[in-house]
Amino acid sequence: MAKRTIKFKNRIKEYRENRGITMRELAEAIGKSISTVHQMERTKSFPRGETREKIMQFLGASFDELFFEE
Repeated sequence: MAKRTIKFKNRIKEYRENRGITMRELAEAIGKSISTVHQMERTKSFPRGETREKIMQFLGASFDELFFEE
């Protein structure tokens, strides 16, 4: 049986920019600093739990849309 590899891709920045949302607006909506949002967009930090849920809700995107490579 072949091993299946799951590839992650962070699309927070892509979704944010496509919706005309600034980094500051996203940061305020999720209760985090602009620096934290920047780190998440650059994949230096992966959003967890409640923060991830807030991002998905604010951007109107599912977990799969934001984080799985097609």
